Amino acid sequence: VNDTSNAEAVMKMIGFQPNSTADIQEAKGQALNMVGQNRMRSMEIAEHWAQGLAAGDTAMVTEARAWRNEWNKKNPTTPIRINMPGVIKRVQAMRQDAV
Repeated sequence: VNDTSNAEAVMKMIGFQPNSTADIQEAKGQALNMVGQNRMRSMEIAEHWAQGLAAGDTAMVTEARAWRNEWNKKNPTTPIRINMPGVIKRVQAMRQDAV
């Protein structure tokens, strides 16, 4: 919710979005987009990490760490932190499927 002038209120009533409201909505959309990108990339990295651990492939684990470090270097305000207990659960689930 943001303050609008009388003219902006009239514009909103007839279905137009004033610039002040549009700017706020755009900023919210960009923030949500960044959160979504962060979450998706974090899941990809964690999955790759888990696959490497399950396969005993240290190169995959090293690659996953490099991906995380690269993301964090490029996005210092939204770093990825891998949840290792979650990775271990993925590894356990992968090993159960193989039995």
